Amino acid sequence: MKPLKLPELPAFTPPKELGAVADELFQLKEQRSRVQKLADLIEEREKALKAYVIETLPKSKSTGVSGQLATVTIVTKDIPTAKDWDKIYAFILKTKSFDLLQRRLAEGSVKERWENDEAIPGVEHFNAVTVSVTKV
Repeated sequence: MKPLKLPELPAFTPPKELGAVADELFQLKEQRSRVQKLADLIEEREKALKAYVIETLPKSKSTGVSGQLATVTIVTKDIPTAKDWDKIYAFILKTKSFDLLQRRLAEGSVKERWENDEAIPGVEHFNAVTVSVTKV
């Protein structure tokens, strides 16, 4: 399989007319979407090949295989999985082991409380400004 050559984009200079900005934004969004579909297909193929290696190598009593370009090995690692959240939360509260959790608010739950005029101590609003691009 030949490697894809990525095109170089010219230096950014904004169009003079705002309407042209909207059109270019839309065209870039469409191009990115097509490229993303290709990337998704490539990722699907990668996953299929990885699954094949995981299924095939142990049967051959080998932990790896080499080609002309690369070596592939099977690596096993322990991933923590929550079995009983009540016990986990009790442990965290008892030992103050808050480092076991990731710091991220559930956006939907916060918005729901705000819509019900509930204040959440320590949480503030931040207005993120974005641009929406839709086809005319």
